[in-house]
Amino acid sequence: MKQDYFYQSNLPGRGYGTFFNGSALVEEISILINGLPILEEFPYKEHSLKFALPEGECQIDVFHGEEWIDSAQFFIEKERNYFIAVTGRDGKADVITCGLDDHVPRGEAAARFIHLASSQQELDISVHKGDVVFPSLPYCRVTDILALTPASYNLEARLAGTKTVILPMHDAVFEKNQAYLVCIVEGDGKLKAVFIPY
Repeated sequence: MKQDYFYQSNLPGRGYGTFFNGSALVEEISILINGLPILEEFPYKEHSLKFALPEGECQIDVFHGEEWIDSAQFFIEKERNYFIAVTGRDGKADVITCGLDDHVPRGEAAARFIHLASSQQELDISVHKGDVVFPSLPYCRVTDILALTPASYNLEARLAGTKTVILPMHDAVFEKNQAYLVCIVEGDGKLKAVFIPY
């Protein structure tokens, strides 16, 4: 996995991004930012270290080997942190981004959930055998932030509007003074949850 000169560059007038490969369907990918190679052979379920991103319009190109599979354009604000996820279906990629500038109250924890499983309809994020916390989360969307008391929780993803559990997330640990992005991905015929602290 190649990481180019943008890596961890604390330069003025830059935004910052963390990349995540959330699709087993496109497997290893390469990522270019404004034509410059950033990541090569970037594997499924991996997230990068933080990169500096140029302020303003930014084009992201995704390749699988030598084959171009998608491009996306975003506006990058300086000093902001971004999470950029690549998922997809039918050999093509979907690229989404969200800001990661959430404030976690001292002594608390926090979480957001992002739906990257392309074969699934809308999902309900809920407490195990309990209330729905985030209803009808669509593919390629991220929830608002959920404040949590630091602890271990039994969570689950259900088919929206039903009691059908398609992804149990038992004993999910959320530590104090830490925010997490919980990525719901698919691979090997089943859903998985990847917890990324930020």
